[in-house]
Amino acid sequence: TQTTVAMDFGRITLNPELALYLFGTPGQQRFVPLWEELARGALGALVLVDTRRIEKADEVLSVLEERGVPYAVGVNEFEGADRFPLSEVRDALDLTPD
Repeated sequence: TQTTVAMDFGRITLNPELALYLFGTPGQQRFVPLWEELARGALGALVLVDTRRIEKADEVLSVLEERGVPYAVGVNEFEGADRFPLSEVRDALDLTPD
């Protein structure tokens, strides 16, 4: 099987002095250097987690934590996939309720 790799980019202008830059990056280990570069200078991050592969989120969360980048986590829910209580997702990602 071959994996198609792409990086998405978007910009949302909130007002003339404030814009959000959005980066959608591949989740494979070989892209850690890209995550590190994007984390440099970031004011914050939103990490979307797929509960079917929740263990994959650890790597990107570690990159953000090592650089002191604050982040929030969003959880995707897919039809037919197992659903998990929020407490289990937090435990799996080693997150506090804050």
